[in-house]
Amino acid sequence: PKNDLGDCWHWSELNLATEVTFYGKVFRIVNCDKWTSWCLAEIREVHEPNDGREPFPVLLRRQRLQKLHNDVPSDFPSITLEVSDKEVKAWYTPMDFALGKTLNIMGRKFLIYDMDKYTEEFYSVNFGVSEFASVDVTQPSPKPVKAAL
Repeated sequence: PKNDLGDCWHWSELNLATEVTFYGKVFRIVNCDKWTSWCLAEIREVHEPNDGREPFPVLLRRQRLQKLHNDVPSDFPSITLEVSDKEVKAWYTPMDFALGKTLNIMGRKFLIYDMDKYTEEFYSVNFGVSEFASVDVTQPSPKPVKAAL
């Protein structure tokens, strides 16, 4: 049990870098198996110092992301706390997060335009990907407008 009231642990409470107590012994969760970490994704915003944004970069917590829905009633919410395999045809996998791809996650479009070194190493070891060309997302500066009187 989770506490003296007999509450049970929920899977969403067992996250990396958290401490859990089982029968009086405290454990810190420091790792997970390949299946647990394989198809989970977390979306974070990248902030620059003093950019005027809130300091909470997590846009979407670490979870499995649904790719295609099954035929569900029109009143079924598109964002739910716990979606089962009954409502989902397909889940996003690591291969869906390739450079240059645009993903539709919960009704929002996300362009994968760059990877950090850890992700490059992961794709190289697990999928044999060797080219990691970033997508240029800089917008050209607008042409100056001539002032005319």
